[in-house]
This record gives sequence, C-alpha cells and structure tokens, in this order.
Amino acid sequence: MTGMDMGTTGGAIDATEVLLRVVLLFATAIVAGTGLARSTVDSTTRRTVVVVWIAAAIATAADVFSIVAAGAGVPVAVAQAVLTLAIPVLLNLPAAAGIAGLALAVLLVAETAAGGSGLGFLITLVYTAAVVIWFGVAVLSLTTATGWKLDRARPRVLAGVIAAVLVVAGVGQVLLSGLAFDSRLYQTGYGLALLAAAVLSIGVAVVAIRGPRDAVTDRPPRVYRFGVIGVAAGFLVWSATAAIPAPLPLPVAGAPVLDQVSLAGKQVPVLITPQRPGPNLVHFPAGAGTGISVDTGSGPPVTAIARPGAEGTWAEVTLPAGRSELVLATHGDHASVPLDAGTTPGLRSAAGPDGPECADAALGTLVAQQHVPLLSCPADTLDATDAQALRALVGYLGSRQVKGITIAADDSPRSVQAAGVVREAASAAGLPVGTAPAAGNALVVVTGWTGAANELDSVLRLQATTPTYGYGLYLAPWLLNPPIVNSVATSSLPLSFDPRVATSLTYSVAVENAFGGENATPDGYARWLAATGQQTATGVQVYAAAQVDAMPMDDMADMSQPYPGQWIPNGTIVPVTGVLGQ
Repeated sequence: MTGMDMGTTGGAIDATEVLLRVVLLFATAIVAGTGLARSTVDSTTRRTVVVVWIAAAIATAADVFSIVAAGAGVPVAVAQAVLTLAIPVLLNLPAAAGIAGLALAVLLVAETAAGGSGLGFLITLVYTAAVVIWFGVAVLSLTTATGWKLDRARPRVLAGVIAAVLVVAGVGQVLLSGLAFDSRLYQTGYGLALLAAAVLSIGVAVVAIRGPRDAVTDRPPRVYRFGVIGVAAGFLVWSATAAIPAPLPLPVAGAPVLDQVSLAGKQVPVLITPQRPGPNLVHFPAGAGTGISVDTGSGPPVTAIARPGAEGTWAEVTLPAGRSELVLATHGDHASVPLDAGTTPGLRSAAGPDGPECADAALGTLVAQQHVPLLSCPADTLDATDAQALRALVGYLGSRQVKGITIAADDSPRSVQAAGVVREAASAAGLPVGTAPAAGNALVVVTGWTGAANELDSVLRLQATTPTYGYGLYLAPWLLNPPIVNSVATSSLPLSFDPRVATSLTYSVAVENAFGGENATPDGYARWLAATGQQTATGVQVYAAAQVDAMPMDDMADMSQPYPGQWIPNGTIVPVTGVLGQ
C-alpha cells in the first residue's frame, strides 16, 4: 500500500488495487478484442493462440484474486473468467469466437465504466470499445494471422475512426473532470493519468493518419502494430484512474476548507477557518499527533498546539488576500494545501479564544458537503433556542430550591447576553445571583469553550479544599464538548436535542469519519441539520454527563470501548428530567 500527497487529492492510492485493476482489464481487453476481430482473417497461427492463452490465463488469475482478496462479485467474476477461457478455445470457430468476444467486451465495458453515469459513462464506454477493437486487430497483425478479408482502405479508415474516438474520449474526460484549467491536472496522480491518456490518444491519431501503408492485402494492416503501443499505454493509465482518488475541489474563495494531506506516513485531515484575509485557525485532530508546523510564506512557521476546551491542535496564522498556499510540516516531511482567501476580511471571533468553537461549527457545514463563506460564529450572539434552554434551566434550579446561582461568564456577545437571560430568569424565580463561589449555590457556566475549561479547572482545585457548589455544575448547551464535560466527574446541561438518537449519532459518526475521529459539538450539529434540511429539536431537558459508560451492551461486549457516534467518549450522557415547562 502506498500513499500520495492529498492536499489536492481525495485519498491515498492503493497500489495493489491499481495493479490488479490494470492487469485484469488489460489482459481481458486483449482476449475480447482478438475474439471480436477473429472473423476478419481466414486463419490464425500458433503464435496467435499462444498469445491469447497467455492473456486469458493472466486475466483469469486476476479474476480469481479479485474474488479472494478484493471482494469482487462472484457471479460476474466467474462469468468473465468463463468467457475469457472460452475465446482461445474457440479461435478456430470465427463466429463463436466473435460472439464470446462481444459478450466479454460488454462485461469489460461495464466493469471499466462501473460507478459512472451520464456523459462520463458514455465516454468510458466508447473509449474501452475502441481499445478492444484496436487490440484485436493488433494481436492478429503481430502474430501474422493470414487471409485478411477486407481491402486496404477499410482497415485504415477504421484505424482513423478508432483514433478519433480515442482522442475525443481522452480530451473529453479531461474536460469533464474539471481539471483542464488548473494545477491539479499536473500536480495529482489522477490528473496526470487523465492527461497521459489524452496525449497518448493524440499520438495514436498521428500514427493512424501518417503511419505505414500496407502493400500486402492478405495480412492485417501494420498501422495497428505501431499504434498498439500508444493504445496500450493509454488504456493502462485510463484503467488506473478508477482506482486513483480524484482530486478534492479547489477551495471556494472565502469559505472554510476541509482537506487531507499525507504527512510522515499518516493521512492527516486539516481544517482552515474562516479562510479569509487576516487571522485564521488551522486545526488538526488529536490523531494527527503533535509538532505540526504551519507556514503561510509570509512569516515564521507556527506550531499547532492544544487549546483549552477544544480537541486536537490549533495554529493561528495570518492569510493574505487571494490565492496562496499553506505548507504543513512535521518530522522532516511536508505537504501543501491550496487556498483562496478572497478579499473580504474574516470574522474577529473566527480566531482568538472563541475560534475553535467557530471552526467546529463550520465543520458541520463542510460535513454536509456545503462550501460556503462563514457569515457568523456561535459566540457572536445568543441563539433563541439556547436562551430558551437557559430559562428552563433556571426554572429547574428554582424547583430544586437552590440557595442561589453563581454565574461564570466572559466578554463575548453571546456570554453577555446569556448572563443577562440567567439573571432575568433568576430574578423572576426569586433566586439570588452572583459571581462568587458558594456551598449552597449551583454554578451556571455561560462562557465560551476556553473560559469553561479554565473555570472548571478552578472549580476542581477549589472543591478539593472547600465545599462548593453543592447543587451541582451546570453548563450552557454549547459547552457539550468532551474536553469540557470530561474535565469534571459530572456536570449537567439543558439541551433542546437528544444526543443519543439516530440523527445525532449519524452526525457524530460523519464528523468522526471526516475529521480523524473528532467528536461532534452542538453548533456543528445545528449547522449540519440546517445544511441537510433536517429538524430534530425537542423540548428542553436537563442531561447529566458523567465519566461512566452506561450504554447498554450485550453481555459479552467490551464495556471499555465507546460505541460509534458517542458524543461523550468513555462517558455517558442521559436525561435527568422530563421536558421542562410542561
């Protein structure tokens, strides 16, 4: 298995898969083409039979290996193997060999174009058919089959038609890929393969037009012998493109970027927000490791480090307007990510202490495959749903007859508004509100992620020596993030959604898959729901998060392993109230 730079590609190249596909399709095309072209000559030689048997044996072996090692569909693979082995047996029966060749060519075309649709499928279909015909005539020509049944003009015209089809298909595939006019055409394996197929097709066309003319009419035309090298090479790279990851789209100007690069033997996801001129955050998941440096070319490299309340590592860099390149480096290896920051300055809250939460919110939109500029960050204003949740929380605390509420807030617009909502609701409930710790109080944290992590760290140190917050620790809904809730033994949150239902678990799994196992967050979930046109809001309930895995499992399950999509790894989150206000 080998990998390649994925700053412009969509995944690592599996060399075994590429080799298996190329060998299978190439050998099958030779056999199918010979069967199809068999009726154009009176007789074949022993060399013809040997060549076809060798190709059939290689194709059959690749078929078997694809079943055993690559999980290919058994019925199709068996049918392909049977037809492949039948053609060398039927070479003395031109009509039967032609029928078998046609059937095998249909299977080959279907396999080559698998997964395609529309114009892309049609291009692959005609390209493969043209290659099969050229291979068939070339094999008969190279093995000196005799008794060519067509006059000299017709096969030469056929060669010109096939060459024209190859050129149109090769150039058309480049244009259809969207890579024709940007650097991905020559900077990625996929682009280079498409470019090579197109150039080789043009070379075959030159041979077809200006190649040698045949003086002898009873042998297959020599032009096919000379052109077969270009046809074979073009088909090899064309076949390989299906197993080479297609390049990721170029960045949308001024929109957050989710990319993946190969660094020090790892495939490393990278998130850049807001991808606007000015301060930006570059984020890596925890699995990427530490020590990754980020270089914009306009200053010294910045090493990504951990941030309080956030997962993974973060580097704050300044991006220039327009197109640029981000260079990532670690352990002597480096990779680049193309950027286009546009000209509009970014949001102030997209960097700084509230930047990581803004980045995770943007990640929700990116997971939904929407690449749009970031128009706001969660800390910019208090969402109406969160305001309702905080009011319901204060009402719940009043029903528990707490002595008072201690508010932990910061100076972000959302936190200031949230503190005002808590104070207003507490006043209506007759609950005193302050900012000092107290044994009979409940702590309500309405800061951003950084402030919450620092506040809970202070609470742990205080509780180690002094009875404090006997009525518990309560976090604002947006603070449902593992580094925060797992920093204390237990905490509670008023949520307007259930993090245990199928929709929320689907999103959490999608984030894990898209970004190196990172966990879901409420703001990312909300933006994913909006981007996918879904609504799952419920009434407000208070949930308790604890570092205890209480997820029901089979008796034989390993209780130490988190289940897929779990919002709080190695912990649990369960409702401790019904819907509040009802």
